Amino acid sequence: EVEPAMLGYKDDKLVNLYQQAFSRLEAVPGVESVTFSRNALLSWSANTSSVFLPHVVGPDGKPVDSDAKVHTVRENFLATMEIPLLMGRDLTEQDDVRAPRIAVVNQAFAKAHFANESPIGKCFSFEPEKPCEIEIVGMARDAKYTSQRAEIRPTVYQSWRQQLQRVNAVVFEVRT
Repeated sequence: EVEPAMLGYKDDKLVNLYQQAFSRLEAVPGVESVTFSRNALLSWSANTSSVFLPHVVGPDGKPVDSDAKVHTVRENFLATMEIPLLMGRDLTEQDDVRAPRIAVVNQAFAKAHFANESPIGKCFSFEPEKPCEIEIVGMARDAKYTSQRAEIRPTVYQSWRQQLQRVNAVVFEVRT
């Protein structure tokens, strides 16, 4: 785990630091893949957020929310952790702060919010005032998040490049 924000790293300086770390770790003999996430899988640690979908309102006309785990990750996280992408596309380096906001969701998220429809192209938000801020571009197979015994919850995977404020401390995962 690293916490460069404590030394004042942010924005482009933070991105450059992580890029250098990726390059150095990937150059180590025997390393197949390097990724990172805000929270390590199966660590009893998780970020949870309210999710709002367009046109989902209660009897009072106010947006109705539901909870989802939010996993801020490097673009190769799913491949490195061997979580299969079932449809759509994965996160890419181009999914940065200048690009439209996107996410990959898991099967539990798709089932909870879109029943038997494909989630690809649908949208949601973490803010009730902007119910269609984030477009779903991919769906990953369900995976355990906080513990092996916990129920699989709806999960959103977001690009770290679009959420720099969330990666002031991260956990590196290295596949050898």
